[in-house]
Amino acid sequence: MIGLLILLVLLFFSSPLLRNEVRVAGAVLHHQTSLTLGIDSCNRGAGLSLLWETDVDVRVKVVEPIIIPEPQWGEDCLNIIEVYLQEPLGDRAVIDLHTGQPVRVDIVN
Repeated sequence: MIGLLILLVLLFFSSPLLRNEVRVAGAVLHHQTSLTLGIDSCNRGAGLSLLWETDVDVRVKVVEPIIIPEPQWGEDCLNIIEVYLQEPLGDRAVIDLHTGQPVRVDIVN
């Protein structure tokens, strides 16, 4: 009975219906295949939901739980998510699937 209750709770909280999409504020390319996404989530548990690479672009979707703690406003509201690409980014655009817009990518050598 306890196992069933735990399973139901896990299914409830992991359901995609209980997650909001979050805007990607920007990205930094550290290596040809290593991106850091900047997310305006204020420590609310945002995570990468989708990474889809094509020859033209790299599409990302970030989500956070609907049932979330109060935002922790302050200096640390921009959270990061590390993304590793299968192929070098090259000239491909990074597209935020929440907004449908390209994300600015800064390059760090």
